Amino acid sequence: MLDFAGYKFLNGLEIAERWQSFGPYNSDRYWNQIESEVVYQSHGRFADMMDDATQIGASYQSAWLAEYTPYRLAAAVGRWDNEYSYWLRLQNRFRYATNGLKEGSSLPPLESVLGSQ
Repeated sequence: MLDFAGYKFLNGLEIAERWQSFGPYNSDRYWNQIESEVVYQSHGRFADMMDDATQIGASYQSAWLAEYTPYRLAAAVGRWDNEYSYWLRLQNRFRYATNGLKEGSSLPPLESVLGSQ
């Protein structure tokens, strides 16, 4: 869980830096620097965060059942489901942020991609 927490905040900083320093939109460069490494649905930083959240959730559930009754387990595991959903929403926002951009145009401001989380 500590690794996850550290990775979560480092990822956020590195993704923000990458987005803000990207410069004029170029679809090939975008694919190589952002889409394939950050946003892509099968791998990348967002997918890694979702994978980690589900693995931690499963481990948490096992540990809970070893010490407690199933009462309130769903509420506790639901927090990990929310973590997964958070990263999925970010992945989708970033994925759709460049729809319709023309070569050479600016990426949308990061704040508009993040929206109200």
